[in-house]
Amino acid sequence: MFRRKAFTLIELLVVIAIIAVLIGLLLPAVQKIRDAASRIQCTNNIKQISLALMNYENTNQKFPLAYTDKSDPVIRWHNWVVFLLPYLEEGNRLASYTYTYDWWVPPNQDIVKANLKIFNCPTTPVQPRMQNKPETVAVPTPSGMQVVDKQGASGDYFAPSGVFWQINNELPVVDRFPAGTDLRGALCWHGQDTTTSPPWAFNYSNRMNDIMDGTSNTILLGECAGREDVWRGKTMMPVQYTGTVRARARGGAWATTDNAYGIGNRTPWHVSTGTIPGTMKINNSNEWGHNFYSFHNGGANFAFTDGSVRFLNENTSLKNLANYVTRAGGEVIAPD
Repeated sequence: MFRRKAFTLIELLVVIAIIAVLIGLLLPAVQKIRDAASRIQCTNNIKQISLALMNYENTNQKFPLAYTDKSDPVIRWHNWVVFLLPYLEEGNRLASYTYTYDWWVPPNQDIVKANLKIFNCPTTPVQPRMQNKPETVAVPTPSGMQVVDKQGASGDYFAPSGVFWQINNELPVVDRFPAGTDLRGALCWHGQDTTTSPPWAFNYSNRMNDIMDGTSNTILLGECAGREDVWRGKTMMPVQYTGTVRARARGGAWATTDNAYGIGNRTPWHVSTGTIPGTMKINNSNEWGHNFYSFHNGGANFAFTDGSVRFLNENTSLKNLANYVTRAGGEVIAPD
């Protein structure tokens, strides 16, 4: 008689239980490693884009426009990324790009629908994404007047062009900006409020010497991830448009003129009424004009005009964020 050597059922169950416990202990560590790797890749992306902006400024003695004046017949409606492409080894895309047509108008549309990985944070859950905003106004194209949808591949980084005066509604009285404060950012546009001194001019470009608050205290780029989808907290909001069009957070495409915006606004752009809920801080909402937003735990990545990339905690005070955005407000950054 020979006895067969084998595991009993109890022994097998014990081994399975031990393996399950080990996997349970291992998964959080794996997730942390994965999150850290994604954050490092995001840091590298925003670092490369900021270096391209610095090289552009060094070559042209000014930063690119946040976006151009659409009434200009020679250079229509384009944002800063288009001018930056040669400095990101993407200059070949400009070979057939036409500045006399808006960024989303053929033949430019096929170019801006290309997904640029350097503008995508790997932590963002929906990749790749496409902005598809319906237009109701006919625009000139090489083949005549056409109604064209604003389509373009989405990105997760943007240039804060300044601070909305509406931010005073969120700040304590002692922290509010007095009238006349220069609220422009490192990359300028025409201004959020031309009725308040000083009025901001179209097509005004900053030079490095215009960063009067100090290059280490002025944000050049930040994260506003997940657009054109609308995210509040870590919850994706329902789609507001019909068909294949995504919920409108505005400014999702890397080429859109809505990529650059000022922070400090509670007006939602995907619905007609109401305001954006929650505390106006990092990671509250990715809606246009509100604040900064990422899918990293606890904060977001920022590039400063001194070339550094820093991770700011999502509990950074709103006043400090606004002070970091302005390039010549004369503020002193208080410790959080």
